[in-house]
Parts: sequence; structure tokens; C-alpha cells
Amino acid sequence: ADIIPYIGPFLGFLPAVIFAFIASPIKALWVGIFFILIQWGENNIIGPKILGKTTGMHPLTILLSIIAGGTIFGVIGMLLSVPFISVMIILYKYFKNKINNRFPKQA
Repeated sequence: ADIIPYIGPFLGFLPAVIFAFIASPIKALWVGIFFILIQWGENNIIGPKILGKTTGMHPLTILLSIIAGGTIFGVIGMLLSVPFISVMIILYKYFKNKINNRFPKQA
């Protein structure tokens, strides 16, 4: 359900709540609470940690880049922000290393 941005999680949530509500309104409430907690944990803790291990980026950098990309460019920005920031970090380290090797610090 997470493949479809914004409405995908809701589409996965809706049948579960309906079936739980048929059994008991209290069960539907618990399903809703667990769904919110699981979605929050996945999107704010697990996702950035996995991306961080894969890209070598700090989870906060990933989270902020996704938020900034989404704010500026929408869904496409959210999808492309982490690869873009990864490339920018790699280029920064490359040119920083080149400059440091070209102009070594004097002791």
C-alpha cells in the first residue's frame, strides 16, 4: 500500500478497520491506533535507518532531504531527494579531497 504515495496507506488501512468494526468498534479503534503507530515508526525511524545504512547518510539528513524535496517538488521531489543529496555529498567529498591534496596544509 505504501507504493501509492499519500493514499496508499489509507487504502491498506480501510479494509482492516471495516472488518474490525464489524467484529467490534473497540477492535476497530485498536486497529486504527496500531496502524498509526506502525506507519509512524516505519516512516520516521525504520525507513531513514535503512536508507542511511544503504547510502551511508545520517537518518536525519535523509528525513530532512525527503521533507525538503517534497515541499519544493512534491512527490517527485520526495522520490529523488535522497539520491540527489547522496550525489551532492559524494561530489563535495571528492572536490574537498582534491583541493586538500592540491594545497596541502603546512605544518
